[in-house]
Amino acid sequence: LTVMGQIAFMPILVLSARLCPVGVEATLFALLMSILNLAGFLSNELGALLTHFLGVTETNFELLWLLLLITNLSNLLPIPFLKWLPSEEEQITPEVVLPPVEVWEHGHNKGSGEQSFLPDVFPELINSTKQS
Repeated sequence: LTVMGQIAFMPILVLSARLCPVGVEATLFALLMSILNLAGFLSNELGALLTHFLGVTETNFELLWLLLLITNLSNLLPIPFLKWLPSEEEQITPEVVLPPVEVWEHGHNKGSGEQSFLPDVFPELINSTKQS
């Protein structure tokens, strides 16, 4: 992709980041990229099929005007789907609330002679797990 193509793709990435539920960001990005790759493949194949069907070759340009008209009008196909996008007023709240992360010290139920699993950088976490 060229730099301009990547800049043109930025609004799609921003919209998908805003619509994405919490915790599945990487999965949604992978899905978006696979859909983009599939769409690129299908557009190349359908364009070649349409060119062959209309008989446009390197020496025959009779129906080139129709090929250009069809390909340019096909860019307008996503417009009816714009109503599916949420409005700015709609708040997207995560449906799943992830539980808080618990900190466990290595050898929690064993004697105190073992080395701590957590580094000494966070002594407050180590002390809070020993007290409980």
